[in-house]
Amino acid sequence: AAPGTRPARATSAPPPDLPSDLAAQRRRRFERPAPNPATDDAGAEYVRFLATCFVVSAAAAISCRSAFAVAVLALLHGYALLALARGGRLDAPRPTRVVSDDDDAALLKAPRPPLPASALEADGDDATKPRAGAVLREVPFDENGGAPAGTWSKCAASTFKVRQVGYKQTKRKAPSAEGFYEAVTVDMFDAGARVAEMGSLLELPPPARVSPDSDVPALFVVVAQVPSETGPLKAKHDADGHGYQMAICFQLTARTASELQCLKDAPDALSAERRAALKLLKRYCRVAPGEPQLGAAERGRFKVLAQIRNIDEVAIPAFAKGYNGKPALINKTGVLTRCGPDDAYLNMDVNIHGFGYMARSGLQSIFRDFQDFILSIGFTVESRADDELPECMLGCFDLNHVDYNAAVPWD
Repeated sequence: AAPGTRPARATSAPPPDLPSDLAAQRRRRFERPAPNPATDDAGAEYVRFLATCFVVSAAAAISCRSAFAVAVLALLHGYALLALARGGRLDAPRPTRVVSDDDDAALLKAPRPPLPASALEADGDDATKPRAGAVLREVPFDENGGAPAGTWSKCAASTFKVRQVGYKQTKRKAPSAEGFYEAVTVDMFDAGARVAEMGSLLELPPPARVSPDSDVPALFVVVAQVPSETGPLKAKHDADGHGYQMAICFQLTARTASELQCLKDAPDALSAERRAALKLLKRYCRVAPGEPQLGAAERGRFKVLAQIRNIDEVAIPAFAKGYNGKPALINKTGVLTRCGPDDAYLNMDVNIHGFGYMARSGLQSIFRDFQDFILSIGFTVESRADDELPECMLGCFDLNHVDYNAAVPWD
């Protein structure tokens, strides 16, 4: 389907079936040989070797007074590291685990993610719209990581550390206060090309409450457009291609609705910090959707934070662990629009196809192990001036061992 088009009314894609040997495949992933001290730190050895080669080569080039040679050497060594990362040579070794018969039986009998045949059929009057919430099932949050695979959970905004008052001077971050929105549905689709404004093509759940402020919508939809391949070295902000679209629908929390009303009627009843956060939210929702695609000052404040909860139990490149929980600012690759009847809600498309090559390559290096992760994902609006601090999470949720093979085809 072309970007932005709706699926035909008569089309109801059958739920994709996961590979019959998926459990066996995952079982083999855990059956690793015993640790070998001589080879288990191979990634670090590669890095040290390349770093040594670069230092020696750079010293020789500098002695010859050739800045161009140094630049070429840096480029070549950078691509060498990138090639090793993409090939899995820098991956940390998986911890050895002996799979018992009980574990094997549990894997083989584990229920697959709920993918009913009606996943792309709406319950309402508009039967051309897929129903939001039909792909991934919500389960209660489990702090011990015991949530069923292929599900999602609400998580606390305090999972993420955000900027505090005086950040420019102190660089201090602290756990966020309660988020402005709470997740109500999470869906994942397999699309041959990016689908723009997917929120307008889904039958969204009715909000639990009405927003008391016309600037701040009751629903906020975020759509992450994830490429299935790394793609070219250079990509434009509107790059396209086959990939997976994760659509998350958030609704305004009761606390936020109450505070927005208070901000109108009795602003002094709120703390200075809360007033600052609410005013930034209002300005962002009012101004950002109408800004031009390039050079948008307000829309460029949107930040994505991703944090692997079980990072010590999964295999990802050692260098990537340092980025766990770090925010990514969405500027040119983000498109924020008002959708729905009377522009009732906001839809934010995050086009990862247009990210830099290193970011896309790093994502692909861990994508094959995605189903092993318990991944906390959050969104916020960046605070820059002191009178906008502290930051507060817009909304967040957890993905519990979600396999991208469970994505429903978007036809």
